[in-house]
Amino acid sequence: MRDALLPADTDAASGHRIVHVISHGQADIDRKRLDMVPADGRIGRDTNVAGWISDSAAEQRHSLFLVDLCGSGVAAHA
Repeated sequence: MRDALLPADTDAASGHRIVHVISHGQADIDRKRLDMVPADGRIGRDTNVAGWISDSAAEQRHSLFLVDLCGSGVAAHA
């Protein structure tokens, strides 16, 4: 997942990207972290949706994140 979110040469010209993820999700009880659960079920640094957004802002890349994560409804109430 991390490789898919790294800047690619083809993105460099426009500086824009769209990231669309449909997967299972897992929110923590504190509602401070939301993870995309990959096929292997292992969550970590590369699955943290807030981290993707922070990295994008730090890179100053215009990014649109469309994230549809079932099972993470608690995050919608934060």
